[in-house]
Amino acid sequence: MADRFFDTELCEKEWYHNLTALERCFFRDVLLSKCDCVGVWTPNQAQTDYILGTTSFDFRAVVKKCNGNIEVLESGKWFIVDFCDFQYGELTEKCPPHRKYIALLKKYGLYDRVMKGYQKGISTLQEEEEEEEEEEEEDISSLNTSYINSSNPVTNGSNRINMHIASWNGYENLPHFRFTSINMKPDDLGAALRTLGAYSDGEIFQAITNYSKIKDDIDMELFPVYATFAGFMAGGVEKYADDAKPFERCRKRKPGGDQTEAAREKAREELARLRGET
Repeated sequence: MADRFFDTELCEKEWYHNLTALERCFFRDVLLSKCDCVGVWTPNQAQTDYILGTTSFDFRAVVKKCNGNIEVLESGKWFIVDFCDFQYGELTEKCPPHRKYIALLKKYGLYDRVMKGYQKGISTLQEEEEEEEEEEEEDISSLNTSYINSSNPVTNGSNRINMHIASWNGYENLPHFRFTSINMKPDDLGAALRTLGAYSDGEIFQAITNYSKIKDDIDMELFPVYATFAGFMAGGVEKYADDAKPFERCRKRKPGGDQTEAAREKAREELARLRGET
């Protein structure tokens, strides 16, 4: 079962207000829940009626009421326009989890569309949200410039951080993260930039991959645990990079096994004492 991020502000959007209660259920419980990993849904009357508990629900009438958020493709499939941007951020071939999404978008002929962004009519509320996002980006840019001009320069830091956030968000078992001045405070940004200066992009990608794999492995004990991407960049990369041998460090010890050399030496000394050899 795939995990999906849900827009908690959806109910505040004017176009969503204009949907009937049943249409809202369709948008949320059918379209958002049953589309594939890039936001494409194959119309299915039986599936829709089963989930909604209806008979012959006219879901096609919803398209025109969703303010351009749904597009019917030539194939007849439906495309949720902002799905990839919301779920994954900026897609990149350098991020292994993103490659399957990119391949599927290319199959649908949607790759260029998604990468360039989709321009559509927006409500006043959406314009206000975009203005707030631009202000946050300006704040981040100023923080980034301030740090880069200081004692530890990192080339193109903001773009590199966004690239690694996309990688982090590509793993369904890691908590989604957005690069804003609220989530990435000056101290967090400074720590992230120091990590960028110490590790290559490939090493950071691998550290994130290692962290995700260990988190899902029942034979591993994740330690330390990071609640956010910012925290991981501050201290997790050095602990989960290949050089730190995280799979050896996090492997659960079996009862009576995996003793340290110190513990084995102590056991040998005790055995010698019992034998009267000391």
